[in-house]
Amino acid sequence: MMNLKRWQEGLSLCMDNVIRLRDDGKLLMEQGSFGHAYFSFYTAIEELGVAFYILINYHHPKPKELKKFIHSKGSHKKKVYLQIFDMFKSKIKELPLPDDHLKELFKTGESLQEYYARILDMHLELFDKRNKGIYFSPNKSSSDWLAPQSMTSRDDIELFEGLNKKIDEMLSAMAFLKRLENMAKNSRKKRED
Repeated sequence: MMNLKRWQEGLSLCMDNVIRLRDDGKLLMEQGSFGHAYFSFYTAIEELGVAFYILINYHHPKPKELKKFIHSKGSHKKKVYLQIFDMFKSKIKELPLPDDHLKELFKTGESLQEYYARILDMHLELFDKRNKGIYFSPNKSSSDWLAPQSMTSRDDIELFEGLNKKIDEMLSAMAFLKRLENMAKNSRKKRED
């Protein structure tokens, strides 16, 4: 069983990786490597999902559950769903919610937030573009090849403009937790003196 201190350190380590992935993506974008930049930004959002999981379980280590979550089928999308809804709220207004979709929602037990995150992912093709951004493959629509370097749309990458806001929110939450911990330590110290 992982002790509480090691579990909590995971949040900082994970956020360091998120920031590094974001910064790497910026460098790749500046060099015109849009596919790899997209992959880096998308992966940073996945890592934010892991960091968020640690944050919401900050005082109760759940490394086994986290490991299952990270390695489960469809885990790439699940980690992103934790972040995607907030990042793309403005795009939700463009998406219809027909009655048959509401019925599907009730059958699956999916929350409205999870539903919209999934539909947004399908609508924006985020995960498909992630794979196209890093892997060399045959192009479905022609008898040609699709290379990561052929992703040239800045529009796709600009979808991730909310990434910095999400990183700032996580860092603020972490700073708040640290302040609370320091206040608790100081309070205990005063009682002991």
